[in-house]
Amino acid sequence: MYLQIFIQALAILGLVIWAASYHFKKRKNILLIQLSSFVFWIAHFILLEAYTGAALATVAALRLAIFSFKKKNNWISKPLVFWSFIGLLIISTILTFSTFWSLFALAGGIFAIIASWQENQNRIRMLFIPSHLSWIIYDLLVGSYGGALSEAILGISAIISLRKKNK
Repeated sequence: MYLQIFIQALAILGLVIWAASYHFKKRKNILLIQLSSFVFWIAHFILLEAYTGAALATVAALRLAIFSFKKKNNWISKPLVFWSFIGLLIISTILTFSTFWSLFALAGGIFAIIASWQENQNRIRMLFIPSHLSWIIYDLLVGSYGGALSEAILGISAIISLRKKNK
């Protein structure tokens, strides 16, 4: 029982660290803090033996690190980088596939990559919503209740942000 509480707390801690990142002023600090939150989410999935979740969270951390340097005319903005990340998600899912549920994590990862690739902030928010929904389903099926709560909070935050921007 205590192990389960610890495992779920790791996911919540990842969310708290991610949320705290918004209070930093420098982009570099924000991204470093966000990257550190993935350490907790990856550990959370490993302890749950949800290896697809752990692998795709690792790819998401790499995506965050690389896409943070994306500009209109640098090598990161090339379609090859985008498709390489999609391929990395698919390969990671195949290598860690254990149940049909892994496909929900894959869908969430693909939506997140597509969202991260966008320049328009509203498109980013809109495309992260199906990502969060897919991850919520995966999280609930693998017993990641802290992860599902985190994704729900992030999804609600995206919806609220979209509504505020469109008023």
